[in-house]
Amino acid sequence: MILEDLIVTVLGGALVLSGFAIRYWVGKRRFYRRGIGGLQHYSSYFKALFISALERFANILSVPMILGGIFLLVFWWTYVRDITLSRNKRDSENKKEHKTDPTAHFLVPAEKGFGEKMICPIRTDSFPLSMNRFV
Repeated sequence: MILEDLIVTVLGGALVLSGFAIRYWVGKRRFYRRGIGGLQHYSSYFKALFISALERFANILSVPMILGGIFLLVFWWTYVRDITLSRNKRDSENKKEHKTDPTAHFLVPAEKGFGEKMICPIRTDSFPLSMNRFV
């Protein structure tokens, strides 16, 4: 469970941080292109079209990254993790522990006898005398 928590947290955090990093990078580039009048200055018309389209696409792409990372973190830490923990708790409660009795085994030394439990659950006195060889 800890490994899944770590993976989802790192993935969600990476999505959010990379989305904000893209928005910061685009804003910084736009800021440094501005002149005294507040307009962006390009050296050619083609660069203006290409760079503005690329930055617009990057900004549009960053919004789902940020929202997806936040959604992933919130959804995991509120719903999936609680459901998994409750399922694990329920499974551990339903699991029956197999308890062994140390006196009910077949490897008992001969000087101690057979212990408190009988090896054979069938009583030997229930057979006719002719069939009972252990009497």
